[in-house]
Amino acid sequence: MTFQGEWLEDLEEVRVAVYRDYPPADSSDFFRIAGFSEAIQIGTSQSDYGVPLVEGDYEWVVAAGRRAGLSWVDGYVFLGQFASSPGEATPGAVRVYRNLSTRNVDIEVDFSRLPELPIPKVPPVPLRR
Repeated sequence: MTFQGEWLEDLEEVRVAVYRDYPPADSSDFFRIAGFSEAIQIGTSQSDYGVPLVEGDYEWVVAAGRRAGLSWVDGYVFLGQFASSPGEATPGAVRVYRNLSTRNVDIEVDFSRLPELPIPKVPPVPLRR
């Protein structure tokens, strides 16, 4: 994954998240991810990443950030997604095989042109008491 431009000053954490379906069935499924990476070093221009997953097909691989002092729900920043062709707006699907590493799932993040989240923004989830 590559990063271009000036990093957002208030980003505290960046990770890659993987979803089985695109788009998630509804807003309550938005944070129901299949797996996520370790945190990526803030300020880097390039990073390898790994996401532990079970064998199967995954339709959406995204780079996401969290603003400092906020939860992932309140401080979520969509940074980009894997596309089967560079510059394509449609997400690329990925097939994961047992005991094999999946390669070339590259995400390009350009901080000067962050994309819109391609699904409706998730409303705050009310706390259950």
